[in-house]
Amino acid sequence: MTFLFGSFCTFLFICYGNEIFRIFVPEKAAYETGGVFLRIDGYSQLFMMLEITIQGVFYGMGRTMPPAVISVACNYLRIPMALLFVSWGWGLSGIWWSISITSIIKGMICLICFMVIKRKALNNQIFQ
Repeated sequence: MTFLFGSFCTFLFICYGNEIFRIFVPEKAAYETGGVFLRIDGYSQLFMMLEITIQGVFYGMGRTMPPAVISVACNYLRIPMALLFVSWGWGLSGIWWSISITSIIKGMICLICFMVIKRKALNNQIFQ
């Protein structure tokens, strides 16, 4: 279900970012800038949905530490990454790219951690 919602949001944000932002902000410069943000953010939507889903699985397993550590570490990574991208001349888009990239990283790390824990659990026959 999150895959479908994430795919839908990805499509909307990447293809219709300006139009979506125009609903909330009528000024052309503002909705064009907002459209750039939504387009950049759109690339990470599926990974955000993956992260949210796997966090729920971890919480259901009673393992709250892995998603918390992943989330905090990657959120802190946004600051130096944004500063680096801005220093490269990317401006405001550099900040948005740092948010999108770290969201992608969080989703991938959550998936890898889940697969490792699942493999260990299956080897110990916890779920059988």
